[in-house]
Amino acid sequence: MIIEAKSGKKVECYFRSVSKEEIKQEKYSPSGQWDFDWMRPVLNGFDIFALGVDKHGQTPQGLVAVKAHYEKGYEFVELDIVESSPVNKKVIQGKENKERIHIGVGRCLIVFACWYSFNKGLDGFMKLTSKSSKLDLYSELGGHRNGQEFIFYPMDSMRLCKQYFPGGVKVWQDQ
Repeated sequence: MIIEAKSGKKVECYFRSVSKEEIKQEKYSPSGQWDFDWMRPVLNGFDIFALGVDKHGQTPQGLVAVKAHYEKGYEFVELDIVESSPVNKKVIQGKENKERIHIGVGRCLIVFACWYSFNKGLDGFMKLTSKSSKLDLYSELGGHRNGQEFIFYPMDSMRLCKQYFPGGVKVWQDQ
């Protein structure tokens, strides 16, 4: 669930996998006005997913990089990068983005990582390492902090999934 900035209305979200070939086109890199180079997590074995706002969306409203880990005793989903698209950033180059289209994209992507953990049979365990500026956000969402690292346990992930995706996660449909 994300919010349209101008109207305050809730907007349905759809997710799709983003291919390595799509990332190679450099749409999602600093040269495309994104903060992160999304090829780095691809090369490190992460799956990239895009959040869109319609069933046949072409323009991602944000991206998330996740990887499932199945080592005995260390079974979880790792979230590497989460980023709102340039049009949805709260702040751009230190200034408030007054042209922002959607609010809550980053939160929705974080909750998607929790859902991904359930979907991969990892019971909702999700882990990430936070930037200092995002510590409060992850705590607010229910993550358990250990230094810069946050762990979302099954109860936290389930609560978030029910709150953000009450009808389940929706997948973009092929055109």
